[in-house]
Amino acid sequence: MRRTEGEATLEFKQWDPDQKVLRFVARGGRYVVRTTMAVRGFHGWAIYAGTLRNDPVNPDELKLAEEARDHSRIGEAGEF
Repeated sequence: MRRTEGEATLEFKQWDPDQKVLRFVARGGRYVVRTTMAVRGFHGWAIYAGTLRNDPVNPDELKLAEEARDHSRIGEAGEF
């Protein structure tokens, strides 16, 4: 993000021990991403709900994107 957008600020991060994922919010020069990241062995996934930093955020759309992120299944079918 720093390389492609010129800046990157980590606003929040928290380990979720139940889901074994890292949740974080990062603000770049162009985007804000609300991310869930998981690593299992040599495989990793980052699922995010992103918005343009300088544009108004539609709360209903952001809520829907965050719900989709939170209900996304990662890994091989039935693995996680």
